[in-house]
Amino acid sequence: MLGAVVGLRALSSGDVLPLTFTLATLGLLMATVAVRERKIRWGYGAGAAFVSAGLSYLFYLGFRDVQWYVIPSGLYLLLLAHPMRAFQGGQRVSQIAEAGAAMLMLGPTLVQAVSNSDLVALAYTVALCAEAGLFLGYGTLLKLRVPFASGAIFFVLGVLWMSVDPLRAANKWVLLGALGLLLVGVYVLLERRQEQLARAGRLWVERISGWR
Repeated sequence: MLGAVVGLRALSSGDVLPLTFTLATLGLLMATVAVRERKIRWGYGAGAAFVSAGLSYLFYLGFRDVQWYVIPSGLYLLLLAHPMRAFQGGQRVSQIAEAGAAMLMLGPTLVQAVSNSDLVALAYTVALCAEAGLFLGYGTLLKLRVPFASGAIFFVLGVLWMSVDPLRAANKWVLLGALGLLLVGVYVLLERRQEQLARAGRLWVERISGWR
């Protein structure tokens, strides 16, 4: 009760330091209950309270970029998916948590890359490709479908957005010629390697379908 009062007072006054203390205390209480009662849901609550306390303290220190807040939250969701899958058998719920982590961590970076311009946009686009590559590698190593697919999708989006400005600056005739050569090359590749590519595609689909 006292913690709730302190938290409400902190929100009303705009001072987040008491709110940080309240959240950290709440996390300790939940962790204690989780150990004593041996119920994992209290552990989830404790983790969420500690993450919220850390984010609140970052705000108190003056960090305002959204990346400081979405990355810890996304990492918490990724970590949360493991006990859900291992101890509770929540395959569907864990996949939802992983999808939420991907959107939380990669979505704002994509928005920042699109909404900015020049070098700032390029920096965010490179960051998006790096983060998506980490998701792709994470999904591949642990054989997790949602992180793998999320990383692949956002990586492709990052590469496409990075190619927009050079394509705009290129000569139209040169661009059309390069596109024609690319289409011819793709046709020749499909014509000669159609069976091998189809077999490789089926193997990849079968392999990914067996992931969690």
